[in-house]
Amino acid sequence: MKKKLLAGLLLSTALVACACGSKVPGETVTEPAAEEADKDWTEEVKADESTEEIADTSAEAEPETEENQDTEETQEAEPEETTEAEENTADDPAGDIEKSPMALWAYEGYVDECREYYWVSDFVDQDYDGDGTTDRVNRTYHEEDQKADYVIEFGNGNKLEIDGVWETGFPHIQMDDLNGDGEKDLLFTLSYDTSTDPLAFGNMLIYEYDSAAKSYNQAQLPFDKSEDEEVGGCALLVDFEAPTDNGDIAFQVKKTGYSGTVQAGSDYVSSFWTNDAASENRNVYEASIEDHNGQKAVHCNMELLHKLGAVINFYLVYENGEYVIKDMGSDDELIQGEMKDMSATDPVAPAAPSETPKTGGHVVVIDPGHQAKGMSEKEPNGPGSSEMKAKVTSGTSGKTSGLAEYQLTLTIGLKLRDELQNRGYTVIMTRETHDVSLSNVDRAQIANNAGAEAFIRIHANGADDTSVNGAMTLCQTPSNPYNAAFYPQSRKLSDCVLDAYVAATGFKKRSVWETDTMTGINWANVPSTIIEMGYMSNPTDDANMANEAMQQQMVIGIANGIDNYFAQ
Repeated sequence: MKKKLLAGLLLSTALVACACGSKVPGETVTEPAAEEADKDWTEEVKADESTEEIADTSAEAEPETEENQDTEETQEAEPEETTEAEENTADDPAGDIEKSPMALWAYEGYVDECREYYWVSDFVDQDYDGDGTTDRVNRTYHEEDQKADYVIEFGNGNKLEIDGVWETGFPHIQMDDLNGDGEKDLLFTLSYDTSTDPLAFGNMLIYEYDSAAKSYNQAQLPFDKSEDEEVGGCALLVDFEAPTDNGDIAFQVKKTGYSGTVQAGSDYVSSFWTNDAASENRNVYEASIEDHNGQKAVHCNMELLHKLGAVINFYLVYENGEYVIKDMGSDDELIQGEMKDMSATDPVAPAAPSETPKTGGHVVVIDPGHQAKGMSEKEPNGPGSSEMKAKVTSGTSGKTSGLAEYQLTLTIGLKLRDELQNRGYTVIMTRETHDVSLSNVDRAQIANNAGAEAFIRIHANGADDTSVNGAMTLCQTPSNPYNAAFYPQSRKLSDCVLDAYVAATGFKKRSVWETDTMTGINWANVPSTIIEMGYMSNPTDDANMANEAMQQQMVIGIANGIDNYFAQ
């Protein structure tokens, strides 16, 4: 991205804001004739930048015209050579102490005319959409609420208005096809461009181009809405555990399922940490369009803790009609955890119990749904019911992975058994192999006979519409004719499992479906839930559920939900 800023410039150079360009509040600038506009304003900026001293913009200075531009000083230098030199020195803050990035703070007008702005040359003669015409950026500052409006004027007549964004960030504009429709979309960022700055935050917006309407529409991004409006809308919520004695802090990035440990150190904790545990919105401070697995995506950097400088990164990828977070990772030596493949250690559960159950504690029965061969014979939908349903089916299969549902559910079931046993639970499996002949009634009876305190039935979903995705849980209704007395516990179990599961995996949360159509629930005289882990008909859900690292996150999420259920 851009060059890194010196943190000390943030306040010391703010006072030069009024020294920008020829277009400041209350001042009028005459535009060149229409057919010569692009040529004239570009040459004017380059000629002015080629002088040894920045042009005086005080009230006594006369506006430049084509006549008085031809001074002896500007004639002595070749325009091409001096422009190149100016661009080089603009990259180096030490090259001209009169110029500052903070000069843009209260500026109003075209950014390419803000002569005191370090990176003015980055906005001169730009063609962002690549159509061969020159595009310009205009900025208006609102002092009363410290916001700024940006207008991007494209050479082909299109215009994008961005209203009310945080005023002190430094703007960057990038364009490429992000959603695969063949049109160039726009990534607009405002940032400080430094991870070590204690104020490292930014704002990021994506606008998708609608060729039919010849307009840009703001895209919905998968970020948490920050309570602090000043930091914008590109934040992720991070849960932090209390620091250890040596300054290690465990954390979980919500919406992604990633968890790890940052080695902040005892000095950092004693100087900056004030809570036993905390949840904070952490902002993307830097973003760029890059290639990712054969398509264009937005690569994002996010500072994990104020003043520590530890950075994590991830991609925003357009899939199935929405932007999703992918491949979160970190090269920072302070951060421990395999974030890229989502195989980190146990995440921080937002409502985890203070103590895990002891050995010989709560009894949990796990039912991996389906089996290798279905049983088409009929059995009652509930005790005494005249409605008859097939005893069991073989389930669905993965659209991308080709994995059978009965294979996936057993894989997750066995991993969940091991995880729960490690946490001290007594676990009973309805099956541990594919070659069984167990009806839904048989499975419920296993749970009943075991005196299960929680009956966890593991399934995966399917739909004709391949865009449908996400996780859900199921339980009986309050008026179930067979076991309504267990509704309050089953509903609570369903809520706990679903909430913890989506927190750990990042899967879309659908709902708890209350239904009396499930034979395995109707015959269960214990608290029960079915978790539909995701849609095997959806390519993204299917690929994720087949991924071994994600499977561990799925198991952790279900186990955390069971912990939370018993904690309540």
